[in-house]
Amino acid sequence: MLWLYQLPLWLLCCVVVLPGIAMSMIGLYVVRSRGLMLSPDDNSTAGFAHAFIGVLYAVALGLMVVGVQGSFSEVDSAVMNEANLAGDMYRDIEGLAEPMRSQLQDLLLA
Repeated sequence: MLWLYQLPLWLLCCVVVLPGIAMSMIGLYVVRSRGLMLSPDDNSTAGFAHAFIGVLYAVALGLMVVGVQGSFSEVDSAVMNEANLAGDMYRDIEGLAEPMRSQLQDLLLA
């Protein structure tokens, strides 16, 4: 599943969005050509079904946002920890002799 993250954005759109659009268009064509439309009396049932699907979608989207935010917090913490350690190392290098000190500080800055 990691290959999905390596796709360019335009190709990811083609892989994810276009099949959904194609299935919707085919379904619309089949329903209209065979006359399988709902009667106006059935609209309340369809409304409840749409509301239920909307709630499920909102809950799933909320859970995904919470998961991504948790991962972002962990990465942010790791980056801040690494930056602090690099700063500490830069200050610790000050105690070394001159040729080695400037080389190490230049490497650390790079």
